[in-house]
Amino acid sequence: MDTVALEPVAPTRFAERIESALPEAARAVRVDTLMLNVGLRCNLACAHCHQSSSPARSEVMPRETMLDALRLAGLLEPALIDITGGEPSLWPHLPETITLARAAGFAVRVRTNLVALARPECAHLSAFFAEHGASLLASLPGLNAQSVAEQRGAAFEPSIGALRTLAVLGYASPDSSLVLDLAYNPPFGELSRPEAVVTAEFRAALGPLGVRFNALRVITNVPAGRYAERLRASGEYASHVSMLAGAFNPAVVNDLACRYGVEVAWDGTLSDCDFNLGEGLRVANGPQTLADVLDAADVAAALTALATRRIAFGPHCYACTAGAGSG
Repeated sequence: MDTVALEPVAPTRFAERIESALPEAARAVRVDTLMLNVGLRCNLACAHCHQSSSPARSEVMPRETMLDALRLAGLLEPALIDITGGEPSLWPHLPETITLARAAGFAVRVRTNLVALARPECAHLSAFFAEHGASLLASLPGLNAQSVAEQRGAAFEPSIGALRTLAVLGYASPDSSLVLDLAYNPPFGELSRPEAVVTAEFRAALGPLGVRFNALRVITNVPAGRYAERLRASGEYASHVSMLAGAFNPAVVNDLACRYGVEVAWDGTLSDCDFNLGEGLRVANGPQTLADVLDAADVAAALTALATRRIAFGPHCYACTAGAGSG
């Protein structure tokens, strides 16, 4: 077997690959998606989590920051407000955020690990999401108890139960506008297989269980947060990044999500994407906090600077350009 030369693991190297593939991709284009990371508290501690979320985390977005984030949305007019964490279902201000955002005319998507929706204190949320027309991106990193347990413990059965409840409420029904997409992470150390192939496998396996979904997004395991810690502890970080770098696909560079969105963290700081936030990278070029925009002497100029900023890159970014890219 031929040996593979390791790609240098340096933050500037990915930026150089972007500059060579498509120089303009080093900058954002506009803000179609405003992502809100509402905190790192989660009922799970998944091994692949790029945020190192867990029940022990205390970071949470205050109501005042949420209201400021919606003020920013009113100025940016994104096509989507995308709510993530942690587990957003555990955030006490989630219902109010959805209600206010929908009243203002914004499409809203909530990301969930599904297991949280089966908790007694969250049992009302599925119906609330349906009533307010919120779309869902639900994480299910496997098709059986064993594959799911490898990433998040005994979570398969409660996940299927939550998906059945959502089906009853009309999610992913042919005659319904309620959208439910699934997010899938491949096994550790592996590149993603083609999305169409994985989607067909999920439909074949989940259909008989009473589960429906609209689309499946394959999300490459990103070497950030807890997953990066795992790789470093096992001495596999450099080889993993090298594998991702070896699969670099210039064809997907133009469509990188960071070029068409920005994220507000629980503390009001801004990041190019949720993966950068997990690596501690805030916006490096342009406004860096909500206040930098909302309290700017020239708000219009601050909005333009935010929407067209130079993006901060690191080695973890190779995950989003490997193969067909990452969902």
